[in-house]
Amino acid sequence: MQFSRKLPVALAAMALAALTSVVGAGSAAAAPEKFACTVQANFPERVVVSTDTTAVPVTLTGCYGHLRYTSSDVINPKGTVQRLIFDGVRTETLMIYPWDGPGTYRTTNAWGVTKDSKPIAWNWTQTVVKYNAWAGVAATRSGDKTTVTVAAKRFSAYQGLIAYPNRVVGIQSAPSATGPWKNIGYVTVGPVGRATKVFEAEPDQFYRSFFGETGSFVSAVSRPVQR
Repeated sequence: MQFSRKLPVALAAMALAALTSVVGAGSAAAAPEKFACTVQANFPERVVVSTDTTAVPVTLTGCYGHLRYTSSDVINPKGTVQRLIFDGVRTETLMIYPWDGPGTYRTTNAWGVTKDSKPIAWNWTQTVVKYNAWAGVAATRSGDKTTVTVAAKRFSAYQGLIAYPNRVVGIQSAPSATGPWKNIGYVTVGPVGRATKVFEAEPDQFYRSFFGETGSFVSAVSRPVQR
């Protein structure tokens, strides 16, 4: 993986003669006549961050048999994350660190040349980066009542999974571990990421907890438990 690299003098001269920047084509249509061909960086549709260092493979497509060098910035709501450099390779690695944060990551400010020094175009692409989350459930039974305790956690930089306070968590029940599941209640977890609710229910039911995604965190569903 390369974070920065100086072009060889000869290549730099050809690049300057060819162009000073590449305009994004914006679609998969044929490249404009002034460009030799079109490339794009292909990201996973979504990236879930679970550790402080996340490596994301990015594959370049287009300009097969013609490409010599190309590069592009990857930006997110905070600014520039990294410059991807494709110099004789088709796969680069985007590194995501705690200070980068969640959000939409996209390519921009790209340029490059073919083997015969002609400029190339770019299709802009993007991916969504979100932090991981986790849901848990436990249940106890006394008489005809079942007490269900749920837990919610979220990823935090340098800490891993921590309590996800004030999260609204749903509780579902089913006659088997595979469903069919039905909603039986909602609770809001406290500062330690836990909450409890008591139900009158038939014995030997399965329970699980869940919550939806937000702009920064993914959704989560717990493993079922039986009581």
